[in-house]
Formats: sequence, C-alpha cells, structure tokens
Amino acid sequence: MATKIFFNIPNETACGLYRGTLPLLHCYHELAMQGIRLIGDKSPFNNEEFTHYIFNRIINEEFYNNAFKMLEKKLIWQTDDDIWNIPSWNPSCRLIKPNQLDITNHFIQKALMVIVSTDHLAKLINMPEKTVVLPNLIDSTYFNTKNKKEPGPIKIVWAGSASHDKDLEDIIEPIIKILEKYKERVVVIFWGYLPTALANFEREPGFPTANLVPKYPNLYYGEWFNGRIFYEKLMQLHTDIAIMPLTDCEFNKSKSNLKYSEMSMSGAACIATNLLPYQCIKHNETGMLVEPGDKDAWFNCMEELIENETFRLKLAANAKLHVMEEYSWQCPQREKWLEAFIRISQL
Repeated sequence: MATKIFFNIPNETACGLYRGTLPLLHCYHELAMQGIRLIGDKSPFNNEEFTHYIFNRIINEEFYNNAFKMLEKKLIWQTDDDIWNIPSWNPSCRLIKPNQLDITNHFIQKALMVIVSTDHLAKLINMPEKTVVLPNLIDSTYFNTKNKKEPGPIKIVWAGSASHDKDLEDIIEPIIKILEKYKERVVVIFWGYLPTALANFEREPGFPTANLVPKYPNLYYGEWFNGRIFYEKLMQLHTDIAIMPLTDCEFNKSKSNLKYSEMSMSGAACIATNLLPYQCIKHNETGMLVEPGDKDAWFNCMEELIENETFRLKLAANAKLHVMEEYSWQCPQREKWLEAFIRISQL
C-alpha cells in the first residue's frame, strides 16, 4: 500500500488551523510529489485505509478502543497544549473526562512519534527519542491588505477566550487608568472575552439572560471568530497596541508565541508578560516585556506607546519582520514540518 497519512484536524479553532489546516495546505503538494498522500479531516471514513494516523490532544475512549484494531498501522500523537497541568481556573479542565488523561497517556506510550509545538512541551513529555518540535507558523499571505487605518483614537486590543480570565488580572487596573486618563484619545477592545471587572450586566424586562455592557464609553467588547475570517476581522481592527498578559503558572510555560505572531503581522506593537512563550520578544526592539505581577509596568508601557508614535511604529515594523523571517510558512521553518512528514512516512 502506498503511503497514505491520515492527519486529524480536530476543529476550526486555532488548534485545528495551526496544527492541521495550515500544515496540510503548505506541505500537501510537495509530499504528493514524493508519493506521500496527506489527508486532513476530523476523522477517517468507515473502512478507509491509511498507513499512518496522526491524532491531536485528548484521545477519547471510542477512538482508543478502535485504535487497537489498527495496531498494524503507525500511530502518531500531537499536542500544542500542556494537557496535564490545566489549572482549575481554566474552563478546559472541566471538559476532560476523568479517564481521558489515562487513555491519552497510554496512547502516547504506544505512539511511534510525538509532535509538540514548543521545546518546553517536549521537555515535559520527556520522550526525546520519539518527540519532534514543530512550531506554530503564520501564513503571511493572510495578512495582505490594502485597507489603511483611518484617523481616530489609538486602539489597544486584547484577544482571547474565557480560558484566559486569570491571565487578565495584571492588566485590569492599568487598563482602567488608561481609559480614565486618555478618554476619547484611546479605545480599548477586548475581543472574544470581556472580564467581569470591566463589565456591567443589563437585562431587559421579560428576557431570561443578561447582556454584558462595558463600563466605560471607550471600552468595547467584540465577538470572536474562528477560521480564516479571523484574519479578516483582525486586519479590520487596525490595532495599534496589542496586550498579551499571562499568569505565571506551569500550564502557560508550554504555550507558544502565536498571539505575538498574529498581532505583529496585523501591524500592532506588542506588550507581553515576560514568560517563556514571549521571550522571543526583544524588549524595546520587537515589543515590550513586563514582569509577572508588575501592574505599574503595564500602565507605563501602554502610556509610552500611546505617547510615542515613532517608537510604537518602530516596534510594530520590527516585530512584523521578525515574525515573517522566523515564524511563518514563508520562512525556512516550513522545512521542519516537511521533514517530519517524510520521517513519518518512513516509520
């Protein structure tokens, strides 16, 4: 049987896009030229035959039972998150069933290769003989746009989901100070999740649910979008300053610099917590770094980027070039993915 690799694309979130759709898009043709068929989907069709299977993150019981019918096949496991140290404040910890970690751990032991997104994840798994680090990469063509920013207030943007609520603790007070000091000169946008401390709850008479209403006139909440439309919406924001706080915990150490890559490619100057995922940033060159818990530094960095347009534009330009040269599918990092798929075909 010719080499035919099933490549699990679990969903339409960032995991599905960066660990499935984009690798498939950028590697399919060259692999096909070498006789390697890479088929991406949520699951294989009934009776569909593959020589290799690549699966993502948590392995459910149904698949686990079926996997033992495929022992003559080559099984590979992939993750871009630390599934063993999800903190109690992260909603994801309640989505994993009690036996799923045990099932996944057993599957990892059986897998011929383990694919992870960061060096820290590789160290955590501690199987160097079969672990490959393949970084999350940006497709720079998704950020090509001729839309120019219209004159108006400086836009500060945070983007993420409710799973990052704890990460936002360091920036609540600094954001309030920025909103009150600069008023109409600045707009702050929380895209995907509005923290409770910055929201009022309003409910119309007769309606069972309440609406989140930002507490300040220059504070906005935007609905999240998945898939390719995410990039279109991101570019339409015309972000000036992107803020990327993280709380100092074991779970966050395995995160990638993906948010820095996305926001930098959109043209923003980035401020991030000085933890492992964002230590690719050179302070005052490709962004600004803030120590965990330093709320005054968050305010000072935002204030400096608001007041100093030349500095802000320099950081944004440097960061965009940095991402294009080091963290995009259009840079040499693509070869790591190609080499990994070729290596899988030879297992």
